[in-house]
Amino acid sequence: MKYTCVAVVMPFVATTGSNVYGQLGRRTSEQRSNSFCIVELDADITHVSCGQFHTVALTTGHRLIGWGRNSEGQLGFSSDVPSIQEPELLLSPEWSIGKVCCGEAFTMFLTLDGEVYVFGAGSCGQLGQGASSVSSLVPLQVHLSEAICEIFCGARSCFALSVSGNVFAWGESVSGIFGSPYVTTPLVLQPTKLSLGPQKTRITSIAASDSFAVYITSTCDAVVSGNNAQGQLVGVESSSTMSWRQLKIPHCIRHIACGTNHLVALLANGRVVHSGASSLSSSKGGTFQSIAIDRCCGVAAGRNRSFFLQSDGGLMCCGKNKDGQLGLASFSDAQIITPVMLPHGHHAVAVACGGRHTAVLLNCENSERDGDADKGIMNLIPMEDETLSDDEPLRSMRTVSFGRWDEDISSVSFYRAPSFKVGSPNPGVESQHAGSSSGHTPSSQHGSSRDDGDYDAFLLAKAVIAITVVVVVAGGLGWIAGKRWSSRKS
Repeated sequence: MKYTCVAVVMPFVATTGSNVYGQLGRRTSEQRSNSFCIVELDADITHVSCGQFHTVALTTGHRLIGWGRNSEGQLGFSSDVPSIQEPELLLSPEWSIGKVCCGEAFTMFLTLDGEVYVFGAGSCGQLGQGASSVSSLVPLQVHLSEAICEIFCGARSCFALSVSGNVFAWGESVSGIFGSPYVTTPLVLQPTKLSLGPQKTRITSIAASDSFAVYITSTCDAVVSGNNAQGQLVGVESSSTMSWRQLKIPHCIRHIACGTNHLVALLANGRVVHSGASSLSSSKGGTFQSIAIDRCCGVAAGRNRSFFLQSDGGLMCCGKNKDGQLGLASFSDAQIITPVMLPHGHHAVAVACGGRHTAVLLNCENSERDGDADKGIMNLIPMEDETLSDDEPLRSMRTVSFGRWDEDISSVSFYRAPSFKVGSPNPGVESQHAGSSSGHTPSSQHGSSRDDGDYDAFLLAKAVIAITVVVVVAGGLGWIAGKRWSSRKS
């Protein structure tokens, strides 16, 4: 099955935090930074993801650009290149990539043809080849029995979501992160289908840390599995669970993200809640606590930190900040919700958390912003000639925003939830970008489309007709008045 790639361009990526391995992508020798600065890239970006010490961005041309540590080949370079200090193009031109996500020391991507590939570290089975291996510098295809529409990463585990709503998983499972009774080994070396309840309750999104995972269902509920040492899996009474348990959350979930030992979620009613050990709570958890965030439309979590995206483009945060990973222009921790200092004139669209660095996808202030949604997200939708059995696969693809986390490290990405209408816009045209038929940004199209020109011409014609009518009527009235005046004089 082939897919159409629908995206809105967000041309700017900014980074902050630790730069020991060049994971900030800057031309600098500084070991850390406490302010978000824009990375110099020669392409427009639709998505960004972080591993523990590396960063990867997806371009509008379906290419990958990466920088940071390469010790396991997670950037695709040979072992004699331990790190990349500046952004470099990854892979050869023939690759057409629709989605990318990063684990602790590996990179996984989904092509526009619906194929899954992984490169980098493989000692825990992350490469999905049926055996553990040290690493791979070239992308290895993960052979799956169903068409895939979404991919997610934990620190050393991988997840693939099929069009029909089934979940395939492989990699490290020692903590019970996969939650399946069929997984009995600490390493799952090849993709294994997870059984997650009745057919009508399908998985639409997954958020994972290094030791626990949250599976969001089509009913906006969630099941959880894995480590629960800090009580982050509310509803699970033990310190861990090897099988799925219902997450006891007070409302339907809109977005959710996993940190090292905490969860943060945006609910459908607009409330933000958190559980587990974080800077906002001194208790060990076991319950969800509310957080007051105005106009929140997305959440992200990393190692001992959380981010909250606002509908006006603002970004709030809390947590540890030793390496400046919060972007507060200081290295002090944020014990309360604190506004992030973004580059002047830019709005936050998405956040990706690495080990001790953070990347933000930005939209410029003068770019067109279409309300509260559909910005900065790339989704794969079936092409027009594909047929589906029912609405459920479509629902699974139009997933709510998702969180990804890598390691103690964390690599969570969040995006606003898409709201596609089936068959629009032009789903049969590959590489079509929402709001543009030529690949330009929506702002460059504003006021210059053919529809706008036709409408302006229509208004001009109406004005000319109206003026003509007024002139004719005035002339007629003048002629009648003249005739009457002449008759009176005679």
